[in-house]
Parts: sequence; structure tokens; C-alpha cells
Amino acid sequence: NWLEQLIAESTGKDGTGIVPVAGEDLAEPDGYGDDRLFLSYQLAGEPAPGLDALANAGHPVLSVALQSPEELGAAMFAAEVATAAAGAVLGIHPFNQPDVQVAKELARQAMAGELGGGAPIEAADPADATRLAGWLAALPERAYIGISGYVPMTAGAVELLQGLRHHLRHLTGAATTVGFGPRFLHSTGQLHKGGPAAALFLQLVDEPSPDVAVPETDFTFGRLVAGQAEGDYRALEDRGQTVMRVQLGADWPAGLETLLDTVSSLA
Repeated sequence: NWLEQLIAESTGKDGTGIVPVAGEDLAEPDGYGDDRLFLSYQLAGEPAPGLDALANAGHPVLSVALQSPEELGAAMFAAEVATAAAGAVLGIHPFNQPDVQVAKELARQAMAGELGGGAPIEAADPADATRLAGWLAALPERAYIGISGYVPMTAGAVELLQGLRHHLRHLTGAATTVGFGPRFLHSTGQLHKGGPAAALFLQLVDEPSPDVAVPETDFTFGRLVAGQAEGDYRALEDRGQTVMRVQLGADWPAGLETLLDTVSSLA
């Protein structure tokens, strides 16, 4: 996650950027196109059969061999320098986050009821295969799919979202990213709004029950998260990105399982 934030927030701006794909299980070599580069950190001498298979198939693989865990700090410093150098090559400023602030302002407006002018966000049902297929049909070539889950970050949610991303990768061949909202807004959120337009976004929201009031305010935590989700949706929309919202309901684990079944039915 540290590398994901470093690369996404530093390079994803001015319509360009490097898309970090963190946490995705390795597929067979023929499951990838020519738009990937694989980066691995591992202790020297550790076997890496999955990476070896990718390299043997001609995919670019960079392996950083550490002699001991204590060398990880040096590897992190090298990654920071490499990211800054990549920013120079891309012609962007690697040390700012211009589009993060835009989403913050839109979220503030949504919380205050000042976000007008656009059509209401139409949320799809997780069982709506027609809407989901139409959304996937808009996937550009050499694009990635960004999944934003505004649900509690539990072990069960991680497992379900990982299953969803792997289903989508199998179905489309596209790279996938997964982020839990609103925490991802300060990492991959910059890339989503400022980076390449070749992307599809899936925003997953729930209906928190019970909802809890934020002390010394007139709103709840659920309303706070909903405002941030709306601000993110509007910011993506304003930048011409294709985004679909799915309402998972109060029983969001069941909603996610239904969505998984729906994606599976499209294969």
C-alpha cells in the first residue's frame, strides 16, 4: 500500500501517470497484455515461480533482491528517487496533489447541500446484469478498472473485493485496483482524477445501520462518508471518466456477494 500511494499520488496528474496494481493475485502469463511491468521485492534466494513464469513468457519483471529485511529501508528510499525521476520523464510535478483538493471541496459542498447543477447519481442494483454489462462495454483499450468500496474495511470485505477484482480481470483482461473509501482518496484518488482517461470506475456504497452521530456536529458518520463518496463521484464525472455506482444496501456483504454472482454470470 505504501508503494501504491507513492506511485499513484506522485505520477497520476496532468492526464498521465503510472497505475500501480497492488494486491492482485498473479495470473497465468497469457492472462496479461503488453501493458504491464511487474515489480517484486523479496529476500535473496527465495523462490518466485510465478514471476519466473512471467519473465520466461516475455513480460518485463523487475526483481529487487534484499540480503536481509533491514535493507527494506534502503529499497524504500530508492523507490522514492525512482518515482521522482519517473515524474521528470513524464513531465509532471511529482510532489503535489492538485486533484485531491478538488474532491475535498466537492465533498464539502455535498455535505452542505450546495452541490447542484448535475443530475442525481443513479445507483445500480448489484443484481442488474444489464447495467453492469453496459458499463463494461465502455472499457477502452489498455485501460484499468478502479474499484472504490465505501464499506467497512473488514477481512470479509477485503476477500469479497479481491474476488470481484479477479472476476473482472478474468472477464476483461484489464488491470484492476481496489481502494476502501474514503482512505484511498489520498492515494489512488489523485491518479483516478488526474491520471490517464483510459479507465472505468466502480463505486460501491452501503447504507450504514445503525448510523452514529459525529460528536458536536449535526451530521452522522454515514452522512460524512456519503458526502465524500459523492464528491469523488462528481470529480470523476467532471473529468470525463466513466463511473458507475452500485448501492449495496444495509447488508453490504450480501450486496457484494450478489454483485460477484452478477459479474460471474457475464462470463
